[in-house]
Amino acid sequence: MERGEVERSLSDAADRLRKPWERRVAVLRIAADLGLEVVLAFHDSLRLGGTRIQLEQRPPRILLYRTGATPGEKLLTAADEWRLTPRERFSVAHEIGHWIVSEQLGVPPAETSRDYWRQEEWVNSFAGCLLVPERLIKTWLAAIPETKPVPPIGLWRMATRELRVSQEVLARVIVRVRPATAFLKLIYFVRRRDAYPILKVQFSTGSLISTPVRGTHLADPDLQAILKTQDMGQASLRGFVIGKCPPQNITLAWRRSGPADMKESKDTVYWLALAPSPKDPDTSSTGQTLFDTACL
Repeated sequence: MERGEVERSLSDAADRLRKPWERRVAVLRIAADLGLEVVLAFHDSLRLGGTRIQLEQRPPRILLYRTGATPGEKLLTAADEWRLTPRERFSVAHEIGHWIVSEQLGVPPAETSRDYWRQEEWVNSFAGCLLVPERLIKTWLAAIPETKPVPPIGLWRMATRELRVSQEVLARVIVRVRPATAFLKLIYFVRRRDAYPILKVQFSTGSLISTPVRGTHLADPDLQAILKTQDMGQASLRGFVIGKCPPQNITLAWRRSGPADMKESKDTVYWLALAPSPKDPDTSSTGQTLFDTACL
């Protein structure tokens, strides 16, 4: 099958597998409906982890690895949905995607690194489509003007309380639905060579708005000063320069989590949401270069 055909088929499959009224999608119910077993596999080794599917088994088994004092397995049913973390829910959806690609679409196992990562891209997109219904996100976004960033506190609430997915998964779907938006997750650390405070990009997604890649270091003190003013805020910036990307007029909203006394530490995390600014913003900063590495 051609790439576009596989992607459309996976998107259609996600729509079919969800119940029309579901907000929080029941992945264990979906796995059972497809004839798949989901097993919690406890182990005492730090070298094991993650999730994998045993397609050769009958019925096929999705193994979720967890550390535990006593090795063993627990077969999960639809009633055990509450036991899964948001990451595990995504992992189950991801493995369901692998099963559909193999068993329903007839795509052979990847033989090259390129094929492997292409299939990973397919099933990651499928998992996001399955767990985050676009119709729900479109309804939610309808109340937010396109020139306003999605409030990061709203991103957190929708992800954790409504959908039980990670903020990263939800952010990617939002960007797909509304390309003129972007998100960054930043973590604070002190650079070893000169003890300089840095914000490191841990997550980045955008389409029409240029964003730096994961791992980029932010060394600009002006950005840090803006973010440290309060736990949540918003600012309009003109000529917002991100590395070697072209200047952008954007509205930036942020949410900070970490120590309550506002002191920066390794536990400090910032979520940033970006949207295109109105033509005449109330406040502006011109020509700021906020990243010390290129936008790739």
